[in-house]
Parts: sequence; C-alpha cells; structure tokens
Amino acid sequence: MSEQVKILAMKEISNQSKQSNSEAIASSPEPEFTPIKNLIGSAISAAFSTLAYLFTQMVAVKLATTPLVNTSNLAAKLGVLVRTILLALGAGVTMIFGIIALGLVLLTGQQIIQAITKEIAKKNSLELDKK
Repeated sequence: MSEQVKILAMKEISNQSKQSNSEAIASSPEPEFTPIKNLIGSAISAAFSTLAYLFTQMVAVKLATTPLVNTSNLAAKLGVLVRTILLALGAGVTMIFGIIALGLVLLTGQQIIQAITKEIAKKNSLELDKK
C-alpha cells in the first residue's frame, strides 16, 4: 500500500512540475529585437567571423607549407582528408558568422525603415483627422 502512495505522489509531483514549466514558458514574454541589440549582435558575429577567417587562413598556410610524410598510401589519404576537413570547417564557420552579421544589419535597417514608415503614417493620419 505504501508503494502505491509513493507512486501516486511521484506522479502528482511530475504533473505539477510539467504544468508549472508550461505556464512559465507560456507567460514568458517574447524577446524584443531592438536595432541596438541587433547591431551589438552583428558586431559580435562579425568579430567571430573575422577570427575564424584569420584562423582558417593561418591553418591553410601552415598546411600548404608543411609536406605530408608519405609512409603509406592510406596515411597520405587520411592526411589529405583531415586537411580538407579542417579547411572546410573553417570556411563554413566563417561563412555562417558572416551571414549572421549581414542578416542582423539588414534586420536593423528593416526595423528603422518600419519605424520611419509608421511615424509618417501616424503624421498623415493626424493631418487627415484635423481636416
């Protein structure tokens, strides 16, 4: 009997925690994307992109100047594979952070244009109300 009580108590606690989690998620406000936050995020992303580019360039130069030791055919193929993967990952990370930075700058421009358009529409509606 006491085991059944424990199981029921555990189920009740589990249901309560699920309800409180869903209520917390539902009641949390949407994050507000302001132009300043967008530009800060864009600057951070551009910095990461630049660092990734510099790192990729450094790795590419190092790999190009260091010859592979050809002890066997399999080792040579694996060495080429590892070099290719390193350069591809570096280029991919650079591109991803660059696109994120560009997207945040474009989002900022869109938000500024929308704010200006909203102000113009508000002024026009006020002028029409006066007439």
